[in-house]
Amino acid sequence: YTTLFRSWIMGSRQNVLLTNLHIENGWIIQNSQTMLILDTFYLKSLSGIKIHNSASLSTAHPKGISKDTSKGGLRAPLLIMGDSLRLLYDGDRDQETGSGIPSSIASLSVNKKGTLFLSGSIEINDSLHLQQSICNTDSIRLPVFKGKSIRGNEYAFVDGPLSFVATDSGQMMIPIGKKMKYAPILLDVRKNETIKAEYMDTGYQTKETAMEFPVKSINGSEYWKLKCSNIDSIHAFRKVVFFTTQKILLSNTYVVRLNGDMKWEMLPLI
Repeated sequence: YTTLFRSWIMGSRQNVLLTNLHIENGWIIQNSQTMLILDTFYLKSLSGIKIHNSASLSTAHPKGISKDTSKGGLRAPLLIMGDSLRLLYDGDRDQETGSGIPSSIASLSVNKKGTLFLSGSIEINDSLHLQQSICNTDSIRLPVFKGKSIRGNEYAFVDGPLSFVATDSGQMMIPIGKKMKYAPILLDVRKNETIKAEYMDTGYQTKETAMEFPVKSINGSEYWKLKCSNIDSIHAFRKVVFFTTQKILLSNTYVVRLNGDMKWEMLPLI
């Protein structure tokens, strides 16, 4: 659907796109903290698209939100979105987040079929809720979680590295795994610490300041890898629980410490 309006302004509590919308000579603007549901359709403007800083946006488009003006759910030479944006991916097939989303957002939710592939690194400042679908990441396309609410399950987890910056001291479940295996970590954290976690299945090797453990109850080639920073000597001792499956709760519990050479070492298994 193409219109010659100067602008298209959305302010309803919930805005649902039922077809593609193309504005020839003006802006598309969502001017309130409301929900915009794109489904597999797209909004296109030859001028620009502005989404309210605290709005919620869901897309089922396979290309997500792209910078390419011919792809994805929002198509414009200028995309304006803020760091309080809440994103939901709910497609029925493999999907990309898209290179057009902000580098920092408030919330990322995933409830879809297929796999979600991150198109780049992203900071998540409030919540990461994985309800259904594997989220594929790597060292270049790294999610950095800085919020307080993080959820996953055996059908929805991060396949690849996930970085966590603790905003407070406490215990945190990190929902990671590999391929179809869910292998979360329950970890004691201190405020301002940074934890980079990944579940591996390609061999065992310890290097630098990484903390890596073989999963003896599965096989010798599978292990978790943790790399931590901003840890002071007072809090060098830590308990870590590794789950091989949440249903059986078969776990490995370690007490670890950061020694004088700033390298992790295991203390006796408890």
